[in-house]
Amino acid sequence: MTMHRPGCGHLLHLTIGPDMVTAIGSDDSVCDATAAAWLRQIADQLDADHGPGPCDHAAMRARHGHLDIERRVWTDGTGRSWDLALDWQTPDGHRWRWTGRLSSGAPMMRPVTVAAQWEPLDMLHAVRGPLVPVGGGRP
Repeated sequence: MTMHRPGCGHLLHLTIGPDMVTAIGSDDSVCDATAAAWLRQIADQLDADHGPGPCDHAAMRARHGHLDIERRVWTDGTGRSWDLALDWQTPDGHRWRWTGRLSSGAPMMRPVTVAAQWEPLDMLHAVRGPLVPVGGGRP
């Protein structure tokens, strides 16, 4: 996961390996307390989005997705199709656009207004979603 705070230039990298070993790095403008506060906020949001029931293991499963490059359609591991020619909007009104690249099987998305920030579509949908398609993507 890479977080970039628009307008602030702060960067935080979090990597979690299959054995749950984590690595966290940031640029010099982020102190450990700020990084910890961001991670707590993310954890609180994930807990709230999950709800009280059991885990839904039918999430996107990006690794099992398929990209039809000619049609610009990505089908996630659950069978849902995502038209990457369109922009996708989060509930807070931010529009995201496909960068033309994949990461771990998921399309890499960037905010329409901030070119230096990227998020995989599956994580974007899980953390900031639900996403809805909107017009105005690249032709």
